[in-house]
Amino acid sequence: MIFEDIIPVIDILEKVYSVEFIFEILDDSSSSIEALRSFYQSPYMQAFPILEERESLDRLESYLIEAGDVKGNRHYIALLRLDNGVIVGGTVFNYLSQLNYGLVEFIVISEQYRKRGLSSLLLGYIEKTLSAEAKGHGFTLVQGLFAEVNNPGLVSEDRDSISPKDRVRIFNSLGFKRVNFNYYQPSLHSDGDVLDCLLLLFKSTVGDIKNLRSDLLLSVLGDYFAFAFGKSRLSEIEALDKMKTQIKSQACVELISLI
Repeated sequence: MIFEDIIPVIDILEKVYSVEFIFEILDDSSSSIEALRSFYQSPYMQAFPILEERESLDRLESYLIEAGDVKGNRHYIALLRLDNGVIVGGTVFNYLSQLNYGLVEFIVISEQYRKRGLSSLLLGYIEKTLSAEAKGHGFTLVQGLFAEVNNPGLVSEDRDSISPKDRVRIFNSLGFKRVNFNYYQPSLHSDGDVLDCLLLLFKSTVGDIKNLRSDLLLSVLGDYFAFAFGKSRLSEIEALDKMKTQIKSQACVELISLI
């Protein structure tokens, strides 16, 4: 089922502080690629000032050109605009079709538009988009959302555009919990090291749950890494190996409060 049959590519969101915002899902058209390049310059680069923690523009463009795979997994890049077209935010998220989970890589809001509830607005639209995608694969709704954020205990405030503690508080207010294990992400660059400064978060869309099955968690991570980073990259293999032992040592991994 093509995406446009499920949900509009551009949708007008509710007004916030008397300002109308437009949510736009990008595709592989030249206009979308230009919009992505504009977003990348601002506000994306301002939100990720450290090169090692920033996805390359080439990689994000590849998400538009090769949006899905044969399994039905799909990348999404979406922008939040004012009604005059100015980009004020954006997000990258993924749908893992066989497991029916979503993963939010990041949510970015321009500095002057923060503290207006726009992260919550974007997350609501992410959930709506993923549940529409899930219905196209025979599910009622997406099972839940994973997200990655900087660990406040490991990342200093000068390495983030927002205090890592504040970012964690934002995700806590959005209903996320920490998946209680040491998370490792493959390098965002081909010659980089595995990142060990992130937390993996989870939000259930099917009610309050206390833990995640270990086998399910490993399957989600394996599918996500293979889809987003490349199945045979050494960094991806190393990151998974670092997590397998600690996850397999228990039947379930606890979900704990972020605050």
